Amino acid sequence: MSLYKQLLIGICLFTLVIFCGNFFVTLESSREQYRNQLSAHAQDAATALGVSLTTHIDDPAMTELMVNSIFDSGYFYRIRVIDIKTNKPIIERSDVPQSTRVPHWFVRLVN
Repeated sequence: MSLYKQLLIGICLFTLVIFCGNFFVTLESSREQYRNQLSAHAQDAATALGVSLTTHIDDPAMTELMVNSIFDSGYFYRIRVIDIKTNKPIIERSDVPQSTRVPHWFVRLVN
């Protein structure tokens, strides 16, 4: 094998390694940014719900209506309203998202 072919193969392999490394670093950075954004959105929604519930916490129907409206309008895994005195949940809504169109291997790779 000539020196030219060896250099060409070496440069191609080096470029491939750099590309793969850059891809995984970018994927991890995007994942972290996405998690931070979702966390900030969930915190904002929890704060808004908490402020809204302060005047209606004694009315179970209104409390459930507010929790349901927040839960149905957003992409939340779980929303719980906990009684401070007893530390027991007053209302709890949860949903496990199931996506049949995404392959399981891809979900495991991204998560």
